[in-house]
Amino acid sequence: MQRHLTREEGLFEGNWLPDGSRGEPGDCFVSTPAQMSPPEAPPALRGLLGQFDPVARDHDNHRLGEAGERFVLEVETARLRQDKRPDLATRIRWVAREDGDGAGYDVLSFDSRGRERFIEVKTTNGSARTPFFITRHECEVAAQHPDQWRLYRVHRVRQDWKIFMPAPPLENVVRLRAETWRASFG
Repeated sequence: MQRHLTREEGLFEGNWLPDGSRGEPGDCFVSTPAQMSPPEAPPALRGLLGQFDPVARDHDNHRLGEAGERFVLEVETARLRQDKRPDLATRIRWVAREDGDGAGYDVLSFDSRGRERFIEVKTTNGSARTPFFITRHECEVAAQHPDQWRLYRVHRVRQDWKIFMPAPPLENVVRLRAETWRASFG
């Protein structure tokens, strides 16, 4: 294939048209279609559609998640100070914000003996038992570090901010069900 491509001088020059002939520069460009406006939704439907705006929902969920993580940072800092470990309280890190969301947990904290605690925060306005999404990587980190990884289920955010901390292993606490699949070729 490579020999054929290099032997055919001028193969990549010019513009090839759908009929196999060479065109002049500009022949392959298709004009941009005229802007089309979607039909106007009836007023009653507009309000309903506004509630299901995926961009707004994603933005709100992101803000809610960050608020939950910030709350956990405060709780962990207060806990370590109460345990007379202010040295450890100053070492708590908001990993999701500082390093990105790929560590398999959101907050690096410590127990009162100084052992690392990997905290994955899942936040909801609903109850502690409201379903949530968890990535395969988060589950893998939980399985690799069962003594360190913790799930903090921040809930009732609109009312009074509570944390439910189910004991690991994760599979004993929640039922995991695939919601999306990664598709690849080959």
